[in-house]
Amino acid sequence: MRDRIGIHVGELFIEEHAPGGKAQDLHSLQVDMCARVMSLAQGDQILLRRSAFDNARQVLKGRDLQGLNEANELHWLNHGLYLLKGVEEPLEICEVGEAGAALLQPPPDSEKVHRYVSPDAEPVLGWRPSVDQVVPGTDWVLIEKLGEGGFGEVWLGTHRRLKEKSVFKFCFRADRVRSLKREVTLFRLLKERVGRHPNIAAVQDVYLNEPPYYLTSEYAEGRDLATWIQTEGGFDRVPLSIRLEIVAQVADALQAAHAAGIIHRDVKPSNILISTDAKSNASPLAKLTDFWHRTGCFERIACRRHAPWLYRNGAFPRGSGHGGNASLHGAGAHCPETGFHPV
Repeated sequence: MRDRIGIHVGELFIEEHAPGGKAQDLHSLQVDMCARVMSLAQGDQILLRRSAFDNARQVLKGRDLQGLNEANELHWLNHGLYLLKGVEEPLEICEVGEAGAALLQPPPDSEKVHRYVSPDAEPVLGWRPSVDQVVPGTDWVLIEKLGEGGFGEVWLGTHRRLKEKSVFKFCFRADRVRSLKREVTLFRLLKERVGRHPNIAAVQDVYLNEPPYYLTSEYAEGRDLATWIQTEGGFDRVPLSIRLEIVAQVADALQAAHAAGIIHRDVKPSNILISTDAKSNASPLAKLTDFWHRTGCFERIACRRHAPWLYRNGAFPRGSGHGGNASLHGAGAHCPETGFHPV
């Protein structure tokens, strides 16, 4: 006998019955939704809704499961959106299973269900990252999810042999792959014009030939600025000299980018990484990242209509007398975690 399983997360009501009869009844629209998800599965297949899928793959390690063949990995797949008969909104259907044992195939179309492709996005289906999973074709193992966005997800990985750490940015939308290419191009342009800058996170590798699409960048042990401030007990606990140093370092990175003709356009605490060395008393090192998140540019452009108080250094013409101080003001104004605000 081959089992099939459907998993859906939602609230339900349990009705208990008197002894001797039926033990209990479950009442909820979620019960019907779970049954619909299960109806899509075939034998030896576990299908999940997106919410259950995302929660499980951040914590579930294959080696922790009893009965799982140690030689096989858990595979996590996103099969995309499906329209079910009687359900107005398309459902995102995912799958988890043991390699070599589970079906690991998208549900086939039928009279009651068919795949839905959004006209606004071209999804990259199939493989998805999970904790303790090997990045295909590499010796890198993912250990923690760091964040997500409209493009995909950001994970921390460690190398099996070298024990080094890197940040992996996975792109799950084919129409956003060009954004990854833009970040690589921008970093190469920066490197050519100003060299390896200590306050700009370096792009290390890129894989855009076939899914999964991703790039890797250097990892800052202290995480992003907002997280680092919290671990220090709040910005009031961080000495003023350290706060000034962080703002100055970010401004220096912006100045270098502007000198290369590139404007970041998305300076915020989550895009400022802080590295710390517990073995020394050196000041924290700030690194600016994610030059591709919005619309990076290859030339100086006037940004007054977008955010004039933030990008004055890139908006003023050459020879106007506005230099690094404008970048310093913009960085401090956009990073309230440092305790500075626009004046």
